[in-house]
Order: sequence, then structure tokens, then C-alpha cells
Amino acid sequence: MNSFQLDECFNDRRLADRCNQEKKCLVRRWPEARSGEDDDVWFPALLTADAPILTTDFVIALEESNRKALPFPNTGIIVVRPDQPRPGFGSKDASAVIDKVKAIFPDWSATDWSSAYVEFTETGAYVCDFEDEALSVGEHIPYSAASFAEKLLNALAKAKTMGYSRANLIDRN
Repeated sequence: MNSFQLDECFNDRRLADRCNQEKKCLVRRWPEARSGEDDDVWFPALLTADAPILTTDFVIALEESNRKALPFPNTGIIVVRPDQPRPGFGSKDASAVIDKVKAIFPDWSATDWSSAYVEFTETGAYVCDFEDEALSVGEHIPYSAASFAEKLLNALAKAKTMGYSRANLIDRN
């Protein structure tokens, strides 16, 4: 059974309880011992564990100190956000987005999200690798797209391949 780790921004007990009761995955809440830690401190520990991070912090992978702390390979980051940033988008809204993803992509909990940056919004998914510093050259897939699941899995595979290729180039230099 796959696991997901909620970060401090998206530490929603109701979502974790609901997902855990479904028994398709394990959703862990934010560890109290890490409360208040900067992202670049917990990234190396939690992103090399066994669970992608679920967050509502859509700038988490853009901050320079966080990008430098990203381990490779890693378990992946899944950002849940509105289509357009707006005040008041919180855990309840993000949980509704997750519910939409689960309905359209039932295998979401069994999917390998490693080494990918994924955004789920109200209308679609966006996937790229972590080497895309502006998170701008990935693939946007509307939920309404024919074969959404297949397109999402292909985008994840591409992001993982791109990330590994770039990591190998960096290692050789």
C-alpha cells in the first residue's frame, strides 16, 4: 500500500482519516516534532522516505533554498491548488480537488509519483521534473481530456526520465 505525507500547510485530519478508512493508501499527518521547521530542513528527510508530499504550498518547489535541498531521487511533491491563486483556498477546498482526482483517476493511490512535481487544480493536472526551475515546461492535462489517466502516467514517466537524465549529466561533471 502506497503512503502519502501531508505537509504542515495541508495537515488535514479529515482527509487523512477518510483516505485511511478507504484502505487504498496510507495518508500520514505532519509529524509534530517537525512543526515550524523550514522546508529546506525537512525536505532531505521526508522526500527520501516512502511517501510523496501532499501540500497546498504552491511555491514550495520554487524557493531557491528549497530547490537546493531537494534530494534526488525523491518521493515527489504533489501540490493541490486553485486554478488561479485566491485567498481562502484551504484544506477543505484542497480535499475537494483530491476527491475529484480520485474519481477521475482511481489508481492515483497506487501510482509512482517519485521524482516528479505535480499540481492538481480544480480543472486539471500539471506535471514536470524538478530541474525545470520555473516549473514552466511541463505538461498540463485537463481532467476533461480523453485518456486523462494515460496522459498523466506518460507525463510522470517523462518527468522521471528527464530528471534522471539531468541527474546523470550533473553527476558526470
